[in-house]
Amino acid sequence: MDAPTPWSPPTVAARLVEAYRRRPGRPVMSGAGAFRTDGEADVFAWPDRFLADPWDRRVLTTWASCIAMGLSVRERYRGMGWPRRTAERRRRLALAAIAAGLNAELTMAPNASQPPERAPVGPDDRAESP
Repeated sequence: MDAPTPWSPPTVAARLVEAYRRRPGRPVMSGAGAFRTDGEADVFAWPDRFLADPWDRRVLTTWASCIAMGLSVRERYRGMGWPRRTAERRRRLALAAIAAGLNAELTMAPNASQPPERAPVGPDDRAESP
């Protein structure tokens, strides 16, 4: 049996954005009301499971919902009073932390939280640049 493909920050980003596209009315903060995309992974719970800092969770979920709805991430950050560079740095670190957590779960239980077979969409690359 082949080893599961590890999660990467772009794969995590693609899954989060995909989840928000499927549930556009979903509140930005994660939590109750699981949404299962592959029968295993509760995508909306990832920020709560793997990110200790509430600000990191909020930055990441705000970013994902903006990308999913085609809204300007830069404008949303500005409206929230968040420095864009700081928010983007925290978002990248949050994606890496979630990927690391999911990969740790793969190591412990090879059939749990497997990433998709398809290539990620890469919404990480669509974040607005300076």
